[in-house]
Amino acid sequence: MSASFPRGALDGSGRDVGETVARWEYLIVVMPPFGPPTRTPGGSDAVHTLNEEGALGWEAVTMMELADGRITTLLKRPRLGP
Repeated sequence: MSASFPRGALDGSGRDVGETVARWEYLIVVMPPFGPPTRTPGGSDAVHTLNEEGALGWEAVTMMELADGRITTLLKRPRLGP
């Protein structure tokens, strides 16, 4: 037996109409070569790149090494608009 909801309480996917759904946009960046770790913030080209993207609202989600040894970073940020 299914539950009974007031007409219009759920959308087509079964979510509460009042529920907010996060919408994201994604960016994949090939990173510059990573240098040795430093104690200086932004001390390497790779960290500088991440800081630049972070200033634009991008958040690093994961990094992956490609077959040729380059590193890519998946970034996300909230999508504005529909």
